[in-house]
Amino acid sequence: MCSSAGPFGRNARLEPILSSQLPRPKLPVNLQILAVGSAWSKASPVASTMQGVSGWGLKSLGLRSATPLEETNRMSMFRAFLGLTLLALSALFSPLHASQRLDGYFIASDACPAFQSFRKGTNPGDVTLVPERAYTILEKNKSNATHYRIRIREASPQERWVAVSCGTLLVDCRSSKAIPVEPVTPEPQPQPPPTPQPQPAAGFAYLLALSWQPGFCQGHQDKPECESQTGERFDATNFTLHGLWPQPRSNDYCNVSNRDKRLDERHGWCQLPAPMLSEQTLEDLTVAMPGVASCLEHHEWIKHGTCYRESAESYFGEAVALLDQVNDSPVRRLFADHIGETLRADQIRDAFDHAFGPGSGRKVEVSCSGGLITELRINLRGDIQPDTPLSGLLAAGADTGPGCGSGKVDAVGF
Repeated sequence: MCSSAGPFGRNARLEPILSSQLPRPKLPVNLQILAVGSAWSKASPVASTMQGVSGWGLKSLGLRSATPLEETNRMSMFRAFLGLTLLALSALFSPLHASQRLDGYFIASDACPAFQSFRKGTNPGDVTLVPERAYTILEKNKSNATHYRIRIREASPQERWVAVSCGTLLVDCRSSKAIPVEPVTPEPQPQPPPTPQPQPAAGFAYLLALSWQPGFCQGHQDKPECESQTGERFDATNFTLHGLWPQPRSNDYCNVSNRDKRLDERHGWCQLPAPMLSEQTLEDLTVAMPGVASCLEHHEWIKHGTCYRESAESYFGEAVALLDQVNDSPVRRLFADHIGETLRADQIRDAFDHAFGPGSGRKVEVSCSGGLITELRINLRGDIQPDTPLSGLLAAGADTGPGCGSGKVDAVGF
């Protein structure tokens, strides 16, 4: 029991209150550490032992022991030193060393690896960045960042760490003001002299695969697009789109998860994510690529389109534009005028020379199956845009052999 002369009266009896029953104010972490240090210096056996040892040591040397006031000052200095030491250690847990959230985009400049853990070097699916693609940024690993965490929708898991040197941080999208990841201003690079009417030869190599659908369907009669084929439909007298493939052929499945790659290789195409297309582009593609009925566009985007452009809209839109140029040329008229007849490879290649310029035919290989022409495979090189002339892409493309010597131009029907 205890007594008090407070407002309850001099002899009022007050019940003892346990310290655990009192509310404890929450202190900042630095002050909490100082409080712990102070309590330790009072209660620790080490601190108590130091007081005893100091007195014993003085006596053994024949010196007088410190007075109580001197001992009190000495322990106060010791507690102050311990508190400062713990305060310095607490700086290690400061937010300065913690990850910090960011809002904006990371524009990739290099095909850098995207790690699940950059410290362990783990990268499930061997995912790499696609240059010039914008990724949503989530956070940086510390104030003076070495890595950013971004979201890659095609990856599994989607959240990945990339080195800051792999691109540019875009944090003010309204002004489109990009902030370089390196604070040092790069030295100006010498600009190449302007080239009048630049040729597409400086671009990448591609293979444009165009099908003659009636010939293809003879060997794939159970496919939905073949079962529904009619003489009045577009693909009865026009070439159709099989695909546009970045070269070399090993350049495929860019930033694609192992799960999606396995599904594609097992022809589980309709289980793959559908490419993001506008309503108009999907409508055009359904006509130009009858294989949409079998989810062919899923396969073409996952395997080839992911290595072509950052969007499926650009990939399929530009591929259909190239197909239209062939269908608007004497090459399609040659096939339409000879349905049910045999064409030689040299006739087809000559038609390309006539339509797109001398030498264009050497870039075309004719594919046949069972004596029927099924496909034309055309080598291109250049920077493909929706309005890029096919003639320039053919002029820069690699020569190839003629393929099959001749084949029949099949009509619709089995």
